Amino acid sequence: MFGSQVISRQIVSRKLFRRAFARHIMCLESSCSMQVHPDSKRLLSGSITSDNRQTMEFTPLVQVYEQHVSEGKYLSDELQKHTTKRMTRLQSALYEYDHEKFIQQLEMLEQYERDNQQLEKSDKPSSDTTEQQVSPPPTLSIPVPRGFYIHGSVGIGKSMLMNTFYNNAPIIDSRKRRIHFHAFLQEIHQRIHTLNKQLLDKHGRSFHVNTSQNMNPIIQIAQQLSKEITLLCIDEFQVNDVADAMILSQFFGELWRCGIVVVATSNRPSQDLYEDGLNRSYFLPFIDLLEKYCIIHHLDDKGQSSDETPIEGKDYRRIKSGVDNGSVDKQGHFYLSQDESNSSEKKLDELFQLYQKGSQHNSHPLTLQVNFQRTISIHRYHSNVIARFTFEELCTKELGSSDYNAIANYFQIVIIEDIPQLSLKYPDRARR
Repeated sequence: MFGSQVISRQIVSRKLFRRAFARHIMCLESSCSMQVHPDSKRLLSGSITSDNRQTMEFTPLVQVYEQHVSEGKYLSDELQKHTTKRMTRLQSALYEYDHEKFIQQLEMLEQYERDNQQLEKSDKPSSDTTEQQVSPPPTLSIPVPRGFYIHGSVGIGKSMLMNTFYNNAPIIDSRKRRIHFHAFLQEIHQRIHTLNKQLLDKHGRSFHVNTSQNMNPIIQIAQQLSKEITLLCIDEFQVNDVADAMILSQFFGELWRCGIVVVATSNRPSQDLYEDGLNRSYFLPFIDLLEKYCIIHHLDDKGQSSDETPIEGKDYRRIKSGVDNGSVDKQGHFYLSQDESNSSEKKLDELFQLYQKGSQHNSHPLTLQVNFQRTISIHRYHSNVIARFTFEELCTKELGSSDYNAIANYFQIVIIEDIPQLSLKYPDRARR
């Protein structure tokens, strides 16, 4: 009789546990439907004793965008303005969101489940247990806002909008991060590598056979990150590597479970991520999670203006450089040549000399540090201002995103010359 009562209690508690998460998800699905008056300015007041919450003001994103347009910082774009209206709702939801309190409730709920699992393993009957009534689990009453996944073609303002949102999100700086996707992955791999080494030193070489959550490095790093930040903004989201694809579902699944709000930009729709990749079927659960926890927004989707004129996305990089006008800008960022003359090379020589500011060319190669104790040598450069490469040097050798990030983070200007006409004959070069 005692055994049947314990089993019954376990079944009921697990059902309640699942219902609690179901209620949490329902709150999450509807949390971004909140409306914000465009002229409102709200005050975020700390209602929790944690010093991670501070008093701060925020202006609705659509109002910030219109102000930047009036000041000449941005060019007016109806598709961008429509996006800022949708992101203003997320801004308002973040104002209401108490991530610290959500984590507290989640930990209480997890402790409730651990207690029930411990009861299941217990062999000693207890009169208190037999007489104890089933108590409901703690509830997740804090709705988690759905994030944003903005996709579209290059140059239409995805990163600009995300940066504007990041700068005006009602989250204190220490609780939000903005990072490029490849740099983020490198950091995660580095942290997993460090944690694996710690586990190896502590538990020996047999530790990897333990697949429990508290021993899974991917889950542990995600949990660490969830205690560090509330808002994660990721630029240029893309998946090309099978190793990255395999960890994303676990890692981001845990981030979202722990209440992290993700805002990302990408050139690809969510359904096209890791398209035709090796073992893509293992990656598909991540896409399901992404579409569940983030609003999928196509920025350059054609719309209609107030006078029913079709609206199309514009490549503002081409407009700024003058390419769309059939020319290059006065600074000469592009040198296109199909003949055998060296006119393009001479122009690049002049540009390279210009940014040397009268100094002599560096005589010794520069060694840049890359992740995992790797290095890359730079031969043509000046200080940390400018570096010069051929296409062969950058795109036909065994270099990856970590190398390119190291170069981009160190130098202000990078010249790439002798770029051939790319084709599907060498897809890896074209991808790089």
